[in-house]
Amino acid sequence: MIESIAGRERRRHRRLACERPASIHVVHCPDDPRLERRSLYGMVRNISAGGLKFTCPQSLPPGTLVHLDVAMPERGCLFKLAARTVRSTPRTDRFEVGAALEDSFFRRRDPWARMVFDALRELNDPV
Repeated sequence: MIESIAGRERRRHRRLACERPASIHVVHCPDDPRLERRSLYGMVRNISAGGLKFTCPQSLPPGTLVHLDVAMPERGCLFKLAARTVRSTPRTDRFEVGAALEDSFFRRRDPWARMVFDALRELNDPV
């Protein structure tokens, strides 16, 4: 969860800015069941070991369960993520969506966390 108290960050995981295409598959949307089984295409804007921010053409209400396919070709992998939306903010021509990785995903998130932390280390300690 992302909150700020008196300007102090309360994120558990540091975020890494990126630009990655993503396939977004709506699994469950309690507020609008018509969105379920819909596939959207968007762009991941930042990532962390606990969540991500992405853009897409459709507003996704908080609590929507999505599966995302995010390619990381430089690492030779395709990440399949399960996340639940936290917020959806309208932008000029798209929606910016914040999502937290699902608890069930954390049991198998080691490759994701390792990739994120390796990238953060490279960003903060360039060779």
